Amino acid sequence: MLKQRTISNEVEQEELLGLIDSMPTPRRQLLKKWLTDIAQQHMQESEDPELALLRARKLYRRRGYSDRWINKRLRGVSARHELTSEWAHRGIEQNDDYRRLTNELIQSAFGLDVEHYRNYKRLSDPSEHLRDHMSDLELALVTLAETTAAELHRRRESTGTAELESDVKDAGQIVAGTVSQIEKALGRSVVQSRGSD
Repeated sequence: MLKQRTISNEVEQEELLGLIDSMPTPRRQLLKKWLTDIAQQHMQESEDPELALLRARKLYRRRGYSDRWINKRLRGVSARHELTSEWAHRGIEQNDDYRRLTNELIQSAFGLDVEHYRNYKRLSDPSEHLRDHMSDLELALVTLAETTAAELHRRRESTGTAELESDVKDAGQIVAGTVSQIEKALGRSVVQSRGSD
């Protein structure tokens, strides 16, 4: 199977390189090399997914994030995938439903829906990921909320949007209680605006 996929990738790569060769541009060799490197990188990552994680770590380091933050961010990615897999398994199919459940979880946990959270962080560009602008503490709490929601779904054997939404609200409220206790201890809000972390 892997050998067949590699042969298929090589054929697609040769077709793409042929197309680039037909382009009338002096930079075609640079473009060809860049695409070849990207294709090779993706093939290596499909054979060894850990390489993709290492690449993500490098990219976050280049952006100035600490290793501690990167570890929490990557654990958060895992928790998010676990939760969305539960949603898919339990009948969620539409992107709007994923967004609505996510929004409900964030709203219940932090008192801000995703749009207001983004505005508070001054994120106007849709390509800016909210989680990339969260503090260590915010990331840990989102991971807790998502992990709790997934566990509630399994424990209650929830299915359908209404039951999943109820679980998500409950998970968010559990985390909201934790947020409140942390804020009392710290003497400040857990949710920090951009630049104040």
